[in-house]
Amino acid sequence: MTCEDETMRIIFYNIKDNVFLLKTYDNIVNHINIKTMKDGAILRKALSDKSIEILNYVPIKKKQEAIKEQFKSAITYLGNSIDKNRIRTIYDISEIKQDDIYIAWYYFPSHMKILKDLKCKKVVMGQHFILLPFNGDFSSMGVNWFVNQIDVSKNEFINYFFNLKNVNIMTLPYTFENRFKCKRDFRERKEKALSIGTISTVNGKGYDIYIEYMNDICLQPMRKIIYEKGSNKYIDVYNNFLFTMGYNNEINIHSKFSDYIKGKISDWKEAGQTKYYTFDMVEKYNEYMMCVCGEEKVELPGIGFVECMACGCAYIGLDHEMYTSLGLIPGIHYITYDGTYDDLINVIQYYQNNVDELEKIAIQGRKYILKNFNRDVVMNKFFEKLKCLGEE
Repeated sequence: MTCEDETMRIIFYNIKDNVFLLKTYDNIVNHINIKTMKDGAILRKALSDKSIEILNYVPIKKKQEAIKEQFKSAITYLGNSIDKNRIRTIYDISEIKQDDIYIAWYYFPSHMKILKDLKCKKVVMGQHFILLPFNGDFSSMGVNWFVNQIDVSKNEFINYFFNLKNVNIMTLPYTFENRFKCKRDFRERKEKALSIGTISTVNGKGYDIYIEYMNDICLQPMRKIIYEKGSNKYIDVYNNFLFTMGYNNEINIHSKFSDYIKGKISDWKEAGQTKYYTFDMVEKYNEYMMCVCGEEKVELPGIGFVECMACGCAYIGLDHEMYTSLGLIPGIHYITYDGTYDDLINVIQYYQNNVDELEKIAIQGRKYILKNFNRDVVMNKFFEKLKCLGEE
């Protein structure tokens, strides 16, 4: 029997609170609009494959009925076409067996704390690895795979703070939803660049290490620079801060947001990405020939590069391994600049005067994205690797 033919059990930790899989129960009841469900396709794929058994581990034996109701509320986010009854909740860690696959998100301390106690196969999702309040010695914890949207094997930040000896690096590229389509002819679009992407800053325990290392509280400095420069004849700015009151006040906002979650503040309309989602992103992409989505300072791209290219934009990004490791070729699939605002404007100006060349890059880039970053292709490869886990 090949590994592809074997059935498997996948363990998730308290699904209702995982913001990367769905809109969480807390966000539903508090009407918080934070769209971070970038790994939701993993849960959907698992639910669509009847050879996979899905277990939801919740380490709280009390208030089980309340937990079940909250789970039921959160899981409705997945829609009616998915058999959500296939998820079985367990409360005892001893039910996790040696051949099971436990998928943890590094961002959540609760996911990570039980790793050392598990004897099963372990996969750690490395999104938002800049939060560092706990052990990064994945090798001693027996982690099989460390997963990120790009190949992070050479990432300086990762290699400085994490021990990945004997841990395999897996790439799970960003994917685009079906709604991201090319709807408008390239020549009918504005000969400008669209700047998109949320601007995030960090504060508090766990992030202090990042701040000391980077000497900055902003995660995407180029987005902030573009935002402060404002729209002009080369670029239209649609960036917004995660908390819409702005950069100067954001350090103080974290504590206020926490008070809102705890019920100490009754109305907190500034929380979340509300302003950022007041426009239709797909329609907006289709208005422009070019798009830029400033990368994170830890050398990670934003999901916007995949989405805008799927919509037919020529993407502008850094000439960096974060893209080339995914097979993107500068000058063929996307446009590069040196990471400064002045060069960004120079590059945009050049392609405004060379639209034929620009259109060719947009077409080639879109073809590559449609072939390599669609959800079926990416998820099939990911689950094939999971089924062969331990045999690599």
